[in-house]
Amino acid sequence: MSYPNNTAAAAIALSNEWMKSWDEAEDKTPEVASEAERSCRIDGIPVNKRLFTLASEIRKVNPALKFCAAAGYSWHGAQRVFTQMYVYREGHDYVLGKIGYGDYRLRKPNYDTINKYMVASRKIQNQKVKEYNDQHYMAITDNLANAVKNACKYLVPHTLAEIADMSFHDFGKEVREQKNDAINAARSVVEKCTSVSVVKAELNNLIRLGVEFVTPEFKNAAAELFKATAEAEVEKARRIGAYFVQFRNFGSTMRVDVLTFDKNFRNDIMIGEATNSTQMAVPDLPLDIQEKIAVLSMVEDGTSVPGVGRKVSATSFWLERELT
Repeated sequence: MSYPNNTAAAAIALSNEWMKSWDEAEDKTPEVASEAERSCRIDGIPVNKRLFTLASEIRKVNPALKFCAAAGYSWHGAQRVFTQMYVYREGHDYVLGKIGYGDYRLRKPNYDTINKYMVASRKIQNQKVKEYNDQHYMAITDNLANAVKNACKYLVPHTLAEIADMSFHDFGKEVREQKNDAINAARSVVEKCTSVSVVKAELNNLIRLGVEFVTPEFKNAAAELFKATAEAEVEKARRIGAYFVQFRNFGSTMRVDVLTFDKNFRNDIMIGEATNSTQMAVPDLPLDIQEKIAVLSMVEDGTSVPGVGRKVSATSFWLERELT
């Protein structure tokens, strides 16, 4: 996808990394930016004046929105300033979109610069532009008030289903790979038994003595073979659906949203629609879900545990569920 679908954590980490290196470089530069230039910062990010104005006006309407640097910068005097920023909210897994001030035309025939305000969001679909172009997901205007309206209209939180869909790829891939890993493990054991030198020695011995294996490799591999192939058959037969679980604060109460998927993810590449969506109090979570979340809570974000699921963030989890 060309629209901004970065995780908020990754976007913030990259922004902080850029700011650290840029600030260190500017501290060593004799020709530093003026105080006026340095004042055009929003959430600590140096931006061009028009982008600063846009971000400031958006925040007046929605104070909960936060900003971090996105790729793209220009020079203002002696200072590098960003021309684009990601927009996010605290506690949300993904950025809501992106804002910017620059030249976003697909074609620039006269080599001139025509800068305008830009808002990018998954909610925008410009049918005049192909989906593989970033501009397909942009609303571009030279009017500040319209740009603020676009931001307030399109930079909205993701639904639970959207978050599940955006984070599904890695989880679905790993669920399918569990089966492939088991099959490949069985094949690797078979290969130990089919080495030419091992088989030749074993066959010669069988001709002479009957059933006694002479090579340790063959004897050990044969024992491993039965175990590995049995495990592979069990893994092949498993049908894996999933729960997508997300914890949210509702006032002073923590609630849990649960999407239930009955598709066999072993065979289906796409996520599909959830068969059920429920919300409940934390104590009401089924025991098997609680146990799996307890396991995933101990690992890093973006980490999977075979047979359990994948931790998307501190509040979002994919959980495997056996289908009958």
